[in-house]
Amino acid sequence: MHATRADLRCSSLAPRPAALCGWDIGGAHLKAVGLDSRGGFLWACQAATALWQGLDTLQCALRQVRGWLAPETLHVLTLTGEGADCFPDRASGVHTLLDLWQGEFAAARAWVYAGVGGLHPLAANDPERLAEAGSRNHLATAELCARLGGVGILADMGSSTTDFTLLRSDGVHAMALDDAGRLATGELVYQGLTRTPLVALGPRVPFDGHWQPLMNEHFATSADIHRLLGQLDESCDLHPAADAASKTLLDSARRLARMLGRDLDSAPLPAWQQLAGWFAWRQRCILAESLCQLASREPRALAGGLIATGVGSGVLAAVARDLGLATRGFAELAGEATVAPWVDRCAPAYACARLRALTPSHS
Repeated sequence: MHATRADLRCSSLAPRPAALCGWDIGGAHLKAVGLDSRGGFLWACQAATALWQGLDTLQCALRQVRGWLAPETLHVLTLTGEGADCFPDRASGVHTLLDLWQGEFAAARAWVYAGVGGLHPLAANDPERLAEAGSRNHLATAELCARLGGVGILADMGSSTTDFTLLRSDGVHAMALDDAGRLATGELVYQGLTRTPLVALGPRVPFDGHWQPLMNEHFATSADIHRLLGQLDESCDLHPAADAASKTLLDSARRLARMLGRDLDSAPLPAWQQLAGWFAWRQRCILAESLCQLASREPRALAGGLIATGVGSGVLAAVARDLGLATRGFAELAGEATVAPWVDRCAPAYACARLRALTPSHS
């Protein structure tokens, strides 16, 4: 591998040594959260690690975070990056990513989150149990919510996808576990704050008095619409734009215009912002449809309201308002309201470390 320095964003300029570190290894991002021995938040960090382009940036990011950690730090890992198309299948992806992590933290004490109630020692090297580790990060957040008394529907909107997980008073009630099943039940929705291609919100849009068909091209993403609406924290948009150009309002409007077969100067900026508003509304509708799908199978599911987290927690709050639902923040439930943006951005990584802290023994 020819690793380059990763663009690692951190909540602290000088991260303090952590007793516990939670890791979320995704296909698009690496996230890590450091906690003290009592489970208190110390720092969180995130790096863009496009696995479909290779593993070198991930390896480099792991090495950078390793420099902040002590040999005695306890680690808990969850991952979704095994679905990246650089791997022939998901099982290969799980083992490759875990092997890569172990290569950087060979002497560390580590566990893999393998579903509700399942922290599996990485050193045990049990292929069957490790295979269960893939695409379980949403369950880590859900399990922590349940342990903290959360009921309703946990909603986590990331850069690429949104997870919905039902929480009852007796714990987590997932209808499906794998991605294929969760797509069918509405628990997994491929709508994210920054990386969703706008053609996924089509196939046509209202513009200049007409219903304008969209070009089936990767010309613009959801980051562009949220930027045009002034609703995007730029630190959450770590990947290049669809055309690899800058990320100004005019650049986003130009990318939006391409989706309609137009140039930027064919309409004033307010017209492109109005169109961005329509796209944002469509995205909320898609998310609301999945929530209603869940509610159709569990009529009381919405009574507890929404527990919102992820970089798109603001979008989720708007969806909840559209449906007349109460909303509570995950970070608030976890007692970390003062650092909510980072806890929400890295919720599964935070949850993994916090679950380890709640375990009676660290043996």
